[in-house]
Amino acid sequence: MQLPVTMDDAVNPPSSAFKSGGRRNRRGGNKQSSPSTALTCALFLFVIGAIGLLVRKNDFAPKPTSRKMGSDNYPQTRVLEKFKSLDDAFAHSKIVGLYFAASWCGMSTPVTKEIDALFYKDEEGSTSKIAPKILTQSDIEQKIEKDLAIVYVSSDYTKGELDSYIADRPYWLSVPFDSPDKTAIKQHFRICAHVEQESLGIPERRAEIPSLVIIDSKTHGVLSTSGVSDLRDYDDEVLDHWLSLHSLIRTLEDKYEEE
Repeated sequence: MQLPVTMDDAVNPPSSAFKSGGRRNRRGGNKQSSPSTALTCALFLFVIGAIGLLVRKNDFAPKPTSRKMGSDNYPQTRVLEKFKSLDDAFAHSKIVGLYFAASWCGMSTPVTKEIDALFYKDEEGSTSKIAPKILTQSDIEQKIEKDLAIVYVSSDYTKGELDSYIADRPYWLSVPFDSPDKTAIKQHFRICAHVEQESLGIPERRAEIPSLVIIDSKTHGVLSTSGVSDLRDYDDEVLDHWLSLHSLIRTLEDKYEEE
């Protein structure tokens, strides 16, 4: 029976992974581990520790189920599939970034500029080297898959504000202003602006705007809840960082399939 894979596996691997490290040295003359075995264990622990620092744990990552369920060898029910406005993003990219922000929000403005510079064009109009890897509406129409889709989850007051904000950002997808998904996604992640918190019925927010949540398109597992910090920590290597987390999930899934 196959076991589910979660991001916790990266930080707290199954105990069976340590069984090859040799017997512990106990009183009474039990066999000691050889130097080479001890070195192997030390290196393994170091790698696991490094992965633990790399992966940010969070309290709202869905728990993936077995890959063998459902079509395309992935779960029959993925936690975000009820949000139909995200279907195109998930279907045409490896990872999806949900960007919770607002055009009127002073804290969102510098983050949006960072996203523009990294994934589209800087203030001088120079095209980012990452731009070709970002999904656009044109890519969706041509059924082209890209590495990253950025989906704007707006806290704008009017449709006009939303439309104006995304007009110069063809690399952004967005949840339609009038879609019930816009409210439901905020409620699901408990991320919203303070001014709308009460009307959305969110008693306690997990995060405020601007927030960037990075999601694996196949399993809907959350890869990072700290996308805004990632932008600053990794700069133009941030996409490689997110893709490395994506690859880690695939590797762990393959490991469980082989056992």
